[in-house]
Amino acid sequence: MTALSDIEPQAMPVASVGRRSLPFTYAQQNGVLLDESSHEAVIVHQGRPGMAVLTELRRCLGGPFRLQGVSDS
Repeated sequence: MTALSDIEPQAMPVASVGRRSLPFTYAQQNGVLLDESSHEAVIVHQGRPGMAVLTELRRCLGGPFRLQGVSDS
């Protein structure tokens, strides 16, 4: 399994930067939420998102984002 720190962000292809959105069903199933209240994309998450979820978020958002964990309760 590849560690997150072993992946170079510039090596991962991304979608074109533009209007960012995250499908509700995907967000609900994976315990993630996109917060765009600031100039940067912040992914609020429950638990620890898997590598596939992080990769899909990067592809969907078209660029980097910051992770912010919240409690499950």
